Amino acid sequence: MRRAWIAAVLAAASAVSAAPTEMITPPAGWHRDAEQASALAQRLAEAKLGTAAAEAYVAERPGVALFASRRTVDKPSDAGAIARTLLDDLRASARRAALSGAPAEETAWHEGFDAASQAVTAELAWQDTAGHLETTARAVIASDGARLVAVTGECVASDGADRAARAACL
Repeated sequence: MRRAWIAAVLAAASAVSAAPTEMITPPAGWHRDAEQASALAQRLAEAKLGTAAAEAYVAERPGVALFASRRTVDKPSDAGAIARTLLDDLRASARRAALSGAPAEETAWHEGFDAASQAVTAELAWQDTAGHLETTARAVIASDGARLVAVTGECVASDGADRAARAACL
């Protein structure tokens, strides 16, 4: 799955401009949540870091949601600094949840560089024990010099979520 993410980001980072397309194919039986996608895209756009797009999907049974986002920066002046900002923003999501009073605890963080594809990757997991939620996120960032593209997928699941839906999300 990690290779598929990297390939998708590298395709999006190519110098050829293409019309916006769906970032992911949701698991079977899931449906789009346009309201959540719009709210996420608006939050991303407020950062004023390139253009943003977002998708949100919910499982047929309640308790699991999948969010995908893409940020595209044309002609990045410092791709390394932009990538670092995006990684730091992803990792800060647990701290932002804690600001609301939720006992958010980061349970895993890993970032790396895939030399074969020249892509930066990151994985984050955190949980809100009071809200009984667990979030798992993966990000891939790539640049061809003319454009930087960052794609992030986040799975948010409640403790009582359907196991099959949770597995499909991850």
